[in-house]
Amino acid sequence: MGRALYGIILTMAAACLWLLAACGDEQSNGGDDVLVRNDLYAVYPDSVVEGNTIAVAHDANELTSNYGGKRLVWKRAGKPSGLFVYTSEQPLADAVYNMSMEQVENFLATGATGDSRLLNHERCYYIDLALAMIAPERSKQILRQMTENGCIAGADQSPMLGGHHIWAEAAWQVYLATGDKSWLKEAHQIILNTLKKEEFIDLSGDKKLVHGSAPFLSVEAYYPQWMDERDLISTYSLDENLMVCRTYTVLYEMGDELGLINEYNRTADHLKDVVNSALWNETHSSYSQYTYGSIYQAQSPRCDNLGQALSVLWNIADDNRAETLIEDTPITHYGVTAIYPCVVDSFQHLGTLSMPLLQAYWNMAAAKVSNTNMLRRGFGVMLRAQALAASCNVTVDATTGDIDIGGRYATANAVANLAMALRVVAGIRLLPGGFELTPCVPQGYKGTKLLKNFKYRNASYDISIKGCGNDFKSISLDGKQQEINFIDADITGHHTIEIVMNEIDADAGKVTIALPEKVLPNPPEVAWDGNNATITNYVPGEEYRVTIDGEKAFTTTDSTFTIDAGTDVARVISVTAVNKWGESFGGVPYYIKPHEIVVDPSSAIIHEQDSAHYLITTNVPEAGNYLMWINYIAQERSAARLVSINTHLQGMAVMPRREKVHSLPNVISDSAVDIIESNVINVLLLKGKNTISLEAPDDNITLPHYRNKVKIFNIILVKK
Repeated sequence: MGRALYGIILTMAAACLWLLAACGDEQSNGGDDVLVRNDLYAVYPDSVVEGNTIAVAHDANELTSNYGGKRLVWKRAGKPSGLFVYTSEQPLADAVYNMSMEQVENFLATGATGDSRLLNHERCYYIDLALAMIAPERSKQILRQMTENGCIAGADQSPMLGGHHIWAEAAWQVYLATGDKSWLKEAHQIILNTLKKEEFIDLSGDKKLVHGSAPFLSVEAYYPQWMDERDLISTYSLDENLMVCRTYTVLYEMGDELGLINEYNRTADHLKDVVNSALWNETHSSYSQYTYGSIYQAQSPRCDNLGQALSVLWNIADDNRAETLIEDTPITHYGVTAIYPCVVDSFQHLGTLSMPLLQAYWNMAAAKVSNTNMLRRGFGVMLRAQALAASCNVTVDATTGDIDIGGRYATANAVANLAMALRVVAGIRLLPGGFELTPCVPQGYKGTKLLKNFKYRNASYDISIKGCGNDFKSISLDGKQQEINFIDADITGHHTIEIVMNEIDADAGKVTIALPEKVLPNPPEVAWDGNNATITNYVPGEEYRVTIDGEKAFTTTDSTFTIDAGTDVARVISVTAVNKWGESFGGVPYYIKPHEIVVDPSSAIIHEQDSAHYLITTNVPEAGNYLMWINYIAQERSAARLVSINTHLQGMAVMPRREKVHSLPNVISDSAVDIIESNVINVLLLKGKNTISLEAPDDNITLPHYRNKVKIFNIILVKK
């Protein structure tokens, strides 16, 4: 009865505070008595108030909420392990931390097999964020389960869809946590094997970027609806290139630890430079999520905020660019969205989705550039969603604030919450020879924050952080003042670290609030009759921009237009729509193909019965660049082949299975069979005789199911 009365009194008090807070300056985030406040809700040290919806942390082990008109309760069921115990003067933060630790302990106890709809390599994010510190031996087991034939197991649709390179960062964090040289040698060899298998496909094209992408969410939320595997191979995404860049950096650092001379840092530096050149959008002060286009590349009009956060954390974005990115990327009051902005007919609930895992990476990036204003908001949205749900198992519609309770994101979000205490408030940064402490504590998190029994190699630590700020004022080890914030890995036993914050810039940094109504137009759908075009999804008032061979040719506000393509060479036409918010993705590219050269494969030398290797010869009247398509007969399974001309690798032909492309163009019914067109490949031909090789290499993890049989109908070549 006493506990119930206490809850009622606390709820009434919180409601009164909410009324007072509503009159304040929204941009100020509130004062010392509030963790975060805006026009929509307030997060206090012990409660969340959002109109009539209230959550209360009765203590560090119990949360109650009336979200959705229900009585939601979380109460710690088991006894804590005694390691990595976090306490503060903010009961709400303590309760969410303990709720998260309980979830992680359950995850580890039940086999750590993964629990969400993210890519299979989601568990690498768990390890990167917190599990490497909390459960390093179990983390090794998880990582070993994600290997195959001495390599990192590829994604199901690699290289169109990747994501597996995050394994390297997780493996590195495990070594940093343990100092285990045996594990280091094992992981180093796995990463080396993987990159050697992939290098003939990766770092290709004119820009020497990595093909494909590793979307944090579904492909439907990430790409225009007209794209399929044939188009994905031609994308060069921020996330995939960051992961490969980081993998080369990790390989270099691992080699350095093992005393092996290597130059993998040069490849990483190259990728960093090209990412900043090809994907940075100066107008929006952000990275584009990817470039796309089989022949002429264009930047996606949207940004991928997990990738952007990783660009800051992995030092791809330099200091000025990193600060600008965090300040100028629009966020909502309910969190940073996975993708921004939305497209009219995209999966908007995915494009506007936010979740603690994503927010955690964004918060760490904000802390790295000392944007404590952004960090404070980020802490607030994580606490709000999970306190109101009384659960870690949430996702949030960042435009409305609606919380989806359930699904399979519990562990993903739980490790994110633990990372906020370990990697932001305590500021733990693992290094080969020890760890640094670089805490960043926003205003509102006053008082002492204590991380008790932090286990690191052969030692344990009680780490206290007093006050707020973006840097420490002093640090002491066992009562003795330290000149630097580095703790040596050779220390053993139990020790006490006390950090006093500088109380400077405790609510500093610019924040850009997203416009919820900002929605980009749909890509134009264009019906072609020769050189005459009709926009079938025409919207009056929108402008349509026509691009020919990568250069903007003209604009129109009409639903029809004509291309003057008086030419003897191929032309690539793309159309985008423009509304008041910006430009759309381009629609399906249209190719003008004069003077087609048709190559009959009937005389090909087939090296293997399963069609894994074709050798076809053809003659062309003129040397130069040509566009090449493979027309193939509809099949049950997807196939892909590396394309070489006169022994020189030119690219990859991607041939999806029938059901993935039946509603798209370039499917031709020819009596009893359907002929489907592959992606276009830019090839260099000599005058006269040329040998075209189509090959699916043996034992290659980057093509896990693309050695499937395929029947080639013919090959089309058009001079570019």
